[in-house]
Amino acid sequence: MHDFGTSGHRARFLIVTLPRSGSYHLASLLGSAPDVTCLGELYKPNAVELPPWLRQQVGFARHDTALRDADPLGYLALLMAHCDSPVFGFKEFLNRIHQTGIGKQTLRSRHWQKIFLFRNPIRKYLSLARAIQTGAYTKTEPGAAPEDNAVIRFDPQLFDETIRLDAQLRQRYRDLKAQHPRRNMALDYRELNDPARQAGMLDFIRAEAEPAQLTSIYHRQNSAPLEESITDYEAMAAHARATGQGSALDDARHPDA
Repeated sequence: MHDFGTSGHRARFLIVTLPRSGSYHLASLLGSAPDVTCLGELYKPNAVELPPWLRQQVGFARHDTALRDADPLGYLALLMAHCDSPVFGFKEFLNRIHQTGIGKQTLRSRHWQKIFLFRNPIRKYLSLARAIQTGAYTKTEPGAAPEDNAVIRFDPQLFDETIRLDAQLRQRYRDLKAQHPRRNMALDYRELNDPARQAGMLDFIRAEAEPAQLTSIYHRQNSAPLEESITDYEAMAAHARATGQGSALDDARHPDA
């Protein structure tokens, strides 16, 4: 059994989120703090995602997913043992936390601080549909790219699934926040670059860094207005209102959503 409570790390945190919420940007920001190691998606189905220095230390190739998945908790313990920074964290999607069985030792543990990262669900839907269409899931170079503002076509099935998962994530946060208010915090996509919110996050994960020290290698991909992001906007808007997402639709018009 892996005892994460007596790990040599002074503090641990978990970013709990869904795709297209800005979590790579957040992980990059927090990981740039001198006293923090923040890894990406530890249990990505098609790849072992690790920085080169850590991959070399633990001996996992990018294709070693079966070896990793044979012992998810052992894999996490191995990574923690090779990261000597005072604060250790990673990001993962809620469904993967459940699927891997690490929830008891992380999501529900008193030894881990949890940051729930939210984004407007309609903006998440549009961003996911665009990424699926273009194959561009992240952006690490500044400036405009051809795929940034690719226009998509409305897919009601993907829309409804995104809304469902968003509601599930928000309910999970409310449940955990009610049980352990000091171990769970919420952050919105629009707050990622707010120095005051960054300071609050650093304090929450018990890091000693300052917001001015934080940097990220990731950039926002889409900047087009909501109505210009989809060929059949009115069809999506009508579906959103009919399924009780009128407020989310109005909120999605915010340029920073």
